Amino acid sequence: MPVRKRKVRRLGLLDADEEAWLRGEGGGFVQFMPWDELEALWEAYGDHDAFMWRRGMYRPEPR
Repeated sequence: MPVRKRKVRRLGLLDADEEAWLRGEGGGFVQFMPWDELEALWEAYGDHDAFMWRRGMYRPEPR
């Protein structure tokens, strides 16, 4: 099933590294942010239908 890509960068809310992390891709140091900040980023902008993430995971994984 194709993954729906969200266009939040267009709004200027996220940088390229944060967008890549939300898509489950490596790069940048976003995965080393404090857990509270990662959780807030995931809750606000994460694609909960296509990916899953919880504390302890370095990046979101496809469902």
